[in-house]
Amino acid sequence: MGEARYITPEYTTADEIKTIRKRLGLTQKEFAQLISSSKASVERWERSEGTITGPEFLESRCFPRSRDKMKLILKDLNLPFYDPFMIIEKTEGRMAEDHFWIKIERIADGRSI
Repeated sequence: MGEARYITPEYTTADEIKTIRKRLGLTQKEFAQLISSSKASVERWERSEGTITGPEFLESRCFPRSRDKMKLILKDLNLPFYDPFMIIEKTEGRMAEDHFWIKIERIADGRSI
């Protein structure tokens, strides 16, 4: 069957994000609201010199790795270590006062969708 193909690219670049935002005529804050992210994430993505991948987006929907008492939060979530995918699976990517979430479902063969 070959390589898996997706409708979205595997990565994007800072220039591509900035170009899309400017074509839409949005500020970083407005763009962040449109994609249910934070202004800080958009700023970081637009400053990035490399590529921006799915894991970066997933991590943007989690509490920061450097958060105080992170180990206690992980314990409350019954997680052994910091892993954005596992955190989102438990929290659905919800953040404080947030109306956006990500639902990860496991299918019969154990893969996630």
